[in-house]
This record gives sequence, structure tokens and C-alpha cells, in this order.
Amino acid sequence: MAVNRSWATANPGVAKRFVDVFVESIAWFEDTRNRDEAVKMMTDISKLKKEDVERAYDFLREKKLFEPTGKVSRAKLQSVIDALRELGDVQGQLALDRLILPGVTALSD
Repeated sequence: MAVNRSWATANPGVAKRFVDVFVESIAWFEDTRNRDEAVKMMTDISKLKKEDVERAYDFLREKKLFEPTGKVSRAKLQSVIDALRELGDVQGQLALDRLILPGVTALSD
């Protein structure tokens, strides 16, 4: 997820609450007891076939694609920057500190 830095700096409490709710939502998603409800919600909203949504749900959980702690991995973030640089979307050096908002973003590694 990304947020406008100017807005987040002006609204750190709201930004932090958003991260907290995001972490709660990932915990709910990761709880297998919520699978049927999650699939139903995603099917209702997306209008996709239930079987396709079930496969997507299982894939996302199996691959652990959502960070459950709300922390940002320095190593993973650097990998994203490197990939964007290879694609030509980022020119030169991009300091990780420019992408982190103290008090809102927690780092790991």
C-alpha cells in the first residue's frame, strides 16, 4: 500500500489507524475459519465464479503474500526498488528512508 507523504505527515494518527486496521484485516483473512465468509464477500463484490475466488484465496494464503504484522521489510522493499530500477521506473538511487514515515511505518530486518 502507498500513501501520499504530505497527507500522512499531516495526518499521522489517521495513517497509523489505517495501518492498524489493515493488520487486523490480514489477521482475519489468514484465519481459515473465515474462508467461507471471505470467499462469499469476494464473490459478491467481484462477480467472479466462486471456484475462481476460492483458488485465488487459497493461492494468496498459501504464498503468504500479505504481511501480517504491518511492518515493512527493508530487504523486500529494497528488492522492489531494484526491480523497478531494472524496469526503468526508478532512476538512480532511491533512499529507503524516503519511503518510510516514522511513527506510522514500522521496519523489520
